[in-house]
Amino acid sequence: MFIHTDIVVRDLDLESFNDVLYVCSIGKAMRSDYIKGAESKREWFEEITKICGSVCKVAYLDDKPVAQITFYPYHLDPLYRGLNGKALVIHCIYCPFKNAQRKGISKLLVNLIVNEAKKQGYEFVIANAFDTGEFLPMPKFYEKIGFKKMRDLDDHYYLSISSKEPRMEASSYKEDSSARNKAIIFYSRVCHVFYPFSIAIRNGIKKILPNYEIELIDYWEHPELFLRKGKNWLIVNDVPIKTWFQDKEDFEKEVLEASKRKWLS
Repeated sequence: MFIHTDIVVRDLDLESFNDVLYVCSIGKAMRSDYIKGAESKREWFEEITKICGSVCKVAYLDDKPVAQITFYPYHLDPLYRGLNGKALVIHCIYCPFKNAQRKGISKLLVNLIVNEAKKQGYEFVIANAFDTGEFLPMPKFYEKIGFKKMRDLDDHYYLSISSKEPRMEASSYKEDSSARNKAIIFYSRVCHVFYPFSIAIRNGIKKILPNYEIELIDYWEHPELFLRKGKNWLIVNDVPIKTWFQDKEDFEKEVLEASKRKWLS
């Protein structure tokens, strides 16, 4: 436990697991897909804490959970395969409550992770700075506290603890017949909203290609397939789809174009 003025930070455990869901679910209706995502995240959390201890810290204000940071060693996540050094990965940080903002809580949480990384001999702290569209954009937040943009990985920032810069080997895409005439959606159980996002993507594809076979695959459970597909999140007819599904017009165009590709063998 860490106490700073009126903020208390605790390592998450199974007994307090619902606290992280409370932080991350504010304003979200707990539909069946969110509930399944939450159950999957709890399973992931239980599995990973047996390997490396707690991978989440929760900040409390007036005894209420108001912010969280999720982190883990890079080698557990296939996305970081090919990194040139040891990294502690910040998967996400979230502080959605207005009464807890502008108090330095997020910076405090990141500093605690940086200190842990130093103690454990990591060379970098790498942050997944995907933007939720809420509050201060993640890239601006990380830049503000001294992180730099990674050259080889989209939406990622780093803080070097050594003299090295993190670099990632280029991913190569390998075509194979097993991915043709179907869609593959890769997701993970790290965040409970990834499963609902995957369901939304699946539903979007069904509207475009009603009779298409669609698979949802946890890429932590099937890392080799994820790596063969160049670490792309969505494959249609063995073609990587780059457009985000919420950009409906461009997404539909790209999915249709991929579905029409003809294979010679």
